Amino acid sequence: MSLGAVAVGAAFSLGLLTMVYFLNRRFNAEEGIVQVTATITCAYLSYYVAEAVCGMSGVISVVTCGVMTKFCASSLFNDPDMMEKFWIMVEHILNSLLFVLGGVVWGTVISNQDPERYDYSFTGEDWGYLVIVYILVMAIRAVLIFGFYPLFSRCGLKSNFREALFMVWGGLRGAVGIALAIALDKEVMHSLFRTDPRRRFTSQLFGLTGGIAFLTLVINGTLAGPILRKLGLADVGEARKKVVERYREVIALRMLQEMLQHLGHARFSGVDFAVLKHHMSFFSDLTPETIQYAVKHNKEFSAVLEYREPNLISLKPFMTAAEFSDVAAAAKINTGQRLRAVISMASIASKSSRANLMKDNSSSANLLDKSRAPASDGDLEPLTDDTVDTEEAIELRRLFIELLRSAYEEQFNSGEIDVRDGLLVFALKSSIEVMTDMVTQGHCLDDWYAVTKASSIVDADKLSCKKPPVKEGWSPLRMKRFQETRALVKRAIAFIESHRRAQLAFKINYCNGQMLSETEVLIIGESDAQIKAAEKALLACEQEDVSYAVGHILCSILLSKAGELVGNLTQTGLLREQEAEEYLHIIEHDMKHVQICHGSDCAEICRKLRNDDTKDSESASGESSDANAASPERLSKSLPTPQSGSFLKIPMIPNSGSVLKSHPIPQSFMKTLIVTPKKSDDSLGLPLSDSESEPSKATPTEINC
Repeated sequence: MSLGAVAVGAAFSLGLLTMVYFLNRRFNAEEGIVQVTATITCAYLSYYVAEAVCGMSGVISVVTCGVMTKFCASSLFNDPDMMEKFWIMVEHILNSLLFVLGGVVWGTVISNQDPERYDYSFTGEDWGYLVIVYILVMAIRAVLIFGFYPLFSRCGLKSNFREALFMVWGGLRGAVGIALAIALDKEVMHSLFRTDPRRRFTSQLFGLTGGIAFLTLVINGTLAGPILRKLGLADVGEARKKVVERYREVIALRMLQEMLQHLGHARFSGVDFAVLKHHMSFFSDLTPETIQYAVKHNKEFSAVLEYREPNLISLKPFMTAAEFSDVAAAAKINTGQRLRAVISMASIASKSSRANLMKDNSSSANLLDKSRAPASDGDLEPLTDDTVDTEEAIELRRLFIELLRSAYEEQFNSGEIDVRDGLLVFALKSSIEVMTDMVTQGHCLDDWYAVTKASSIVDADKLSCKKPPVKEGWSPLRMKRFQETRALVKRAIAFIESHRRAQLAFKINYCNGQMLSETEVLIIGESDAQIKAAEKALLACEQEDVSYAVGHILCSILLSKAGELVGNLTQTGLLREQEAEEYLHIIEHDMKHVQICHGSDCAEICRKLRNDDTKDSESASGESSDANAASPERLSKSLPTPQSGSFLKIPMIPNSGSVLKSHPIPQSFMKTLIVTPKKSDDSLGLPLSDSESEPSKATPTEINC
C-alpha cells in the first residue's frame, strides 16, 4: 500500500509538472496565480485519490508529490517568489492546525475522556512505554547517524563530530508522524465496531506518537540552544560582534544620507534635526565628522544635475561655527560644475545614438515649466469645459486617477505613508473610489474634498483608547489641536506629493514630451487646483505643530528605509536572523516612539538637545581644524557604539515638556513641492531648474509661512 501511495503521488506530480510547463508565459501574472493554485489543488487531489479511492496512504502520496515537484519544477515557476511565500503561509497555517488538532485528540486519549474509547484507558504502564520509546527513538537515531558518520564526514559538506552529536539530539518529531497517526486512528475508529479489541492498539499507538512529539518539542527543543552553545556551534566570537557593529554604522550612515536627500526637497527642507535626533536611536551619537562624511558621500554619488543641496540650517546648534562652515561647504556644488555637466551632456547627445532621447527629455523638462507658466500666480489658467471634448476629458480624468492610485501605492510601499495609520489610508483610498465614480458622471477632479470628507467620518480622538497626557506648558486644548494638525499634515503631504507624481507621470509617460492639448491642460489645471486647496489648509495650521508633524513623517520614512536595509542584509546572508531581530527591535521601538509623541515631548527634549550640543560645541571651539577633519578612522569611532552587556542597547529617553520655537516650514514647502527623479545610470542626469537645485538658505527667523 505504501508503494501504491508513492505511485499515486508520482502520477499527480507528473501531471502537475506538465501543467506548469505549458503555463510558461512569465510576464502574465494570471498564469503565475494559476500555477500556485494548481500546486495546492494537486496536493489535495493526490491525498483524496490515494486515501478515498485507492485505499492507500494519502499522507505518503502527498509527500511524494511534493518532493518530486520541488525537485523538478523549481525552474518552471513563473513567479518563484510568490510560490515560496504562498507555501510558507500555507505551511504555517496548516502546521498550526495540525498540531492543535493533534493536541486536542491526544489530550482526550491520555486523559481517558473520549467516549468512543470506553474500552481503553491510558494507564501508568503506557506512560512507562512512552519513556522507553522516547529513549529508543533517540538511540536508533544515534546508531543511524554514527553508523553513517564515516561516509557523510568525508563527502558533501563533510560534517564533524560535534555537528553529528547535535543531529542526534535535534531530531524533532512532528507533522508527518501526527498526520499519519490521526489518519490511521480515524480509519480504524470508523471501520471497526466499538467492541472490537483491535481499536485499543491504534489508540495506544496514537498516544505514544503524540507523546513522542510532545517530549521532543519540550525536552529536545528547549535544550537545543544550550547544547549548541556548549558544543561551540552557536558561539558569536569577537570577530562576528565587530561585523555586526559595523552594520550598525552602515545603517546609521544610510539613514543619514537618506535624511540629507530629503532635506534637499522643499517639503522636508524645514525639518528640525533635533526632532530626528530625539526620535531615532541611530542618530543619538552622530558627530560633525560623520555628518560631513555623509554630506560628501551624498554629493559625490549623486548626478551633478540631479543633486539638490540639503538645507542644513537646523544642524547648526549641534556643532561649532567652524564645523558647520565645513559641513555647509562640503554640501555646496558650484555653478561651474553644473555648466560643465550641461556642456558634456550636450556633446554626448550630439555624438551618439541617444540624441533623440535627450531631445525628448529636454522637451519633457521644458514642458513641465511651460505648462505651468501662463497664470500670474504660477498655476495653470483654468480652461472651461466648452473648449474641450467632454468624453476625452472624462477618459483622461480616469487615467489621472489611476496615476494617483499608483502614486499612493508607491508611498505605501516606500514608507512615506504609514500603512498602520488606518484613518489616513482609508481617507486616501476612499477618495480614489469616490472620484472614480464622480468623473464617470462628468464631474471635475475634487479629491481633496473627498479626502477631507472621508477623514471627518471618524474623529481621530475617538480612535485613541488612551488620552494624551497633559504636559507642562501644553493645555488639553493645545494637545488636541496638535493631534488634529498632525493628522491634517499627514493627509496634505501625502495628497500633494501624489498629485505631483501623477502630474509628472502624466506629462512624461502619457504626453510623451509633446505639447499638451487643451484637454490635457485642463486635467493638469484641475490637479493644481486640488494642490492649492491642500496648501491652503496647511497655511491655516499652527506653524510649530506643522514643523513637528513634518519631522515625524520624515522619521517614519527614515525608519522604514532602515527596516528595508536590515531585511536586505538578512536576505543576502550578511546578517543572521537573530542579529537582524535586534536591529528591528530598535527600529520598532523608535517607530512607536514617533507614533505616541504628542508634540510637547519634542518641544522640551529638542530644546535640551540643542542646549547640550551648543555647550559641547562652545567647549570644543578651541580645537584645531585638523582634529575635526573627516577621515575613515574618525568615522568608525564617531558612530553609535555598543554599551556593556549588549551591543544593541536602546538608549533611555527622558520625559519632559515645554514649548520649543522650532523651525517654521518655509514658504516653498507650500508652493514648490517636487518629485525626486529616480537615479539614472547616467552620471549626468537630467537638468534641474534653479528653484529645484537651490533650496532656501533663510535662517529660522527669516522663514515665514
